Amino acid sequence: MVQALARTERRLAACIVFFALLHLYFVLSDTYSPHPWLDVPMHFLGGFWFGWFGGYFLFDRGRITAKSRLYEALAIVSFVSFICVVWEFHEFIGDLFMRDPSLIMQTSIRDTMSDLLFGIAGGTMAVILRIIPWQRHSQSPAEQS
Repeated sequence: MVQALARTERRLAACIVFFALLHLYFVLSDTYSPHPWLDVPMHFLGGFWFGWFGGYFLFDRGRITAKSRLYEALAIVSFVSFICVVWEFHEFIGDLFMRDPSLIMQTSIRDTMSDLLFGIAGGTMAVILRIIPWQRHSQSPAEQS
């Protein structure tokens, strides 16, 4: 059990390092400007990763006991929503101090709402993927006896 948790932690850490380096590369190489559509999958994948991380950190590590699947789903989506809002504030504050107009991250309120929507959608997808295997592998009353 301990080895499985350590392996999961290494995988989660590797994913976030890869994701952060990819984002950094896109920012430094100015990839987002000619390809603005890349912003959508990056926010979706970021929300997905934080949903997966939130489920692991909050529930799999035993920090919170899930009273029900709905409780777990709402807690994880709330966690992802909080992270998404914090990220959008990070972009907003970064834009206040940005001298180079090509590095502006918040182009419009539509962009901000789209970022929030896709981040939360990614987190919701992570919740769905966490919950569906439980339902699929649950035993019927005939199998339990």
